[in-house]
Amino acid sequence: MKNNVARLTSRIVFRTLLLATLSLSFAAAAKDKTAITPRPQLIKWGQGTGVLSPLSEVDLSQTRQGRAKKLWEAFESKLPQGGLPPEGYLLDVGPASTLVISGDALGKIRAQQTLRQIDTGDGTAPAVKIADWPDMTYRAFHLIPYTPASLPAVKRLVHEFLAPMKCNLLILQIDYHYPFVSHPEVTDSPGFSKQQIRDLVRECRTAGIRVVPLMNCLGHQSWKAKAIFGLLRSHPEFMEATDPTHPWTDPESKHFYTHAWCPSHPDIDQVVFDLLDELIHAFGSDTFHIGMDEVLNLASNNCPRCRGKDPAQLYADAVNTLYGHLAKRGQTVMIWGDRLLDAKRTGYDSLEASANGTHPAIDLIAKDIIICDWHYG
Repeated sequence: MKNNVARLTSRIVFRTLLLATLSLSFAAAAKDKTAITPRPQLIKWGQGTGVLSPLSEVDLSQTRQGRAKKLWEAFESKLPQGGLPPEGYLLDVGPASTLVISGDALGKIRAQQTLRQIDTGDGTAPAVKIADWPDMTYRAFHLIPYTPASLPAVKRLVHEFLAPMKCNLLILQIDYHYPFVSHPEVTDSPGFSKQQIRDLVRECRTAGIRVVPLMNCLGHQSWKAKAIFGLLRSHPEFMEATDPTHPWTDPESKHFYTHAWCPSHPDIDQVVFDLLDELIHAFGSDTFHIGMDEVLNLASNNCPRCRGKDPAQLYADAVNTLYGHLAKRGQTVMIWGDRLLDAKRTGYDSLEASANGTHPAIDLIAKDIIICDWHYG
């Protein structure tokens, strides 16, 4: 599955361009019955037409005899370390039947997705042998729906684009759009019900896609100065003090970007832990994205708890505190990576990288956190 990664990004423009690209890819595939998107690792077109039914599906333990042995031997020398990586599969569309060899449950799903692409509409397909496995462990797409009214479009995105492209991760940014029981006051409306989330997760799983919840932590607690999101709207005592000495952190400035919570407030962690726990339960997740991007208001001179502290240490402590809680609950942790980049050294601006001293935190945070790189360009 080559070059089939939808880059981990929160930028709407990129997502729009990606959908346009995917649309063009599938339009091209519709004209060319031998086109498969994404392109398989190894493909051998045969002569004539094959049939997709009857379909035989076997696992790696059944490759020692018959047609399965011949298919395995046709590709074995070119497989990584002589075996199928996770999500890998072999398939053979022949004149009398189709055979699929899968290395795991996801490999079986990926083979089915390929077969649907080459189906000419009458149960036949060009004769072909394929060996395929992913180039990348994570092939992910980030989405901010924010309203249950978007669910039909989200499900269409899953079935018409993400599944055929063999994406395996949907990062769903939920933030406070959920009816929290532990702290109902923080809920932003409209919110997704637990049942709506579980239904979407179930549909995604049938397509081989895991759903990862994202709740923005520390930064992005508002849009500009007045559109304050659930946590700080209901608990203004958690808000990091603003600083009029810098336009990005001065609410009176047209350049003000977003409020943040104070990482040193003694009561913030337990409230956030409660919210994270509810989302883990609703999503049934094993991975959680905590955001942490574009934190511009940190170590404010007007904050009696954070004044004079090292921004990198404050940021790292906040990441590690959330990481520690989530790790105890069996979660792999993802964060955006911009605060760990030095704006001066990289040449990125103060949104894509840190100009407020947080970048040394890269040496202070847990090493098994997955850092998701994004850029506006």
